[in-house]
Amino acid sequence: MQEYDETEDFYEDEENPYASPQQQSGNLLKDLRKQLSAKAKREKELAEELTTLKGQLREKSITDVLTAKGVNPQVAKLIPPTVTAPDQVEGWLAEYGELFTPTAQAGQTAEPPAPPQPSPDEQALGRIAAATAGAQSPGTREQEQLAKLRDPNLSYSELLSLIAGGGA
Repeated sequence: MQEYDETEDFYEDEENPYASPQQQSGNLLKDLRKQLSAKAKREKELAEELTTLKGQLREKSITDVLTAKGVNPQVAKLIPPTVTAPDQVEGWLAEYGELFTPTAQAGQTAEPPAPPQPSPDEQALGRIAAATAGAQSPGTREQEQLAKLRDPNLSYSELLSLIAGGGA
């Protein structure tokens, strides 16, 4: 069974003055490894933060340039990642900008295209529809006879002709 040594527990966090040189060098290596891993972790965090900030700066500068040029800021999604500086964005926009902005030919203003002209058949159908829109549809024969019978100016002879001829 091993004996309990109080000095090892007491001096665990501090440098043990009673430790052998081999134990002291082992502690130094352990401390150096801890420091090295802490530095590596901090370096990794800083690298991630730098990458994030560079991306945000790139997006902001590209959006500003596009807005200043009057181009929709959503075009920024189409700009390759190699283009980062504002002058590079302007160069890229000079090369590909005509794809994103409406262009007007010399002496013309940008107007929407005229609607297509209807064919002659469509025009004729339109005229027919307009003519029949306000017209009354012809009623059935019974409706015509009933309307003639209800006419207060109906004479006796007309009534006899309606009865005899069936309304003709």
